Amino acid sequence: LCEIAKRPDIQDELAAELAAHGKDSPLLMRVIKEGMRLRPVAALGSIRQNAEHVTTPEGHVIPAGSECIMPFYLLCREDWIEDPETFRPERWEDGAKQRADLERQIFPFSLGARNCVGQRLAMSTMRSVLSHVLLRFKFGVHSEPVEDYFLTLKPEGARLTVTARGRATATAARMPRTQTVSVN
Repeated sequence: LCEIAKRPDIQDELAAELAAHGKDSPLLMRVIKEGMRLRPVAALGSIRQNAEHVTTPEGHVIPAGSECIMPFYLLCREDWIEDPETFRPERWEDGAKQRADLERQIFPFSLGARNCVGQRLAMSTMRSVLSHVLLRFKFGVHSEPVEDYFLTLKPEGARLTVTARGRATATAARMPRTQTVSVN
């Protein structure tokens, strides 16, 4: 939400697409994927034990049985990604230059037998909540967050402005035209 609050152009396009397609909006999926790439919840990543020897491009050997940590926060910001620190949902469009590589190398819920058991619920919840909220409200950044990086990545201290969109809802009718809220 903090990243999309910085991009009113995407918010407006997404609101129009959500009105037409609901939570099955292709843009909504790109926004979620890009948000998870830039701000992975499990920023520390996962720990795995490799089954066989692995030789790095530099010629170093990681012996079989070694425990390896894959920090998602760093993997999602590698140099091969164009402008890796910028929120750009268009990276995930069909036919985008780096989409195939992104799909293959960015996996915020992990992979294999130990992947996140709640990933389907998490994706469904994000689609439902974001579509509900972004149809009714427009967000702006009042104060930038500081990343709280430990096991999870949180936007500590973020404050967003919330403005009701044109269409009146029961919730929007009860709140002032613009309000500032903390995101924690």
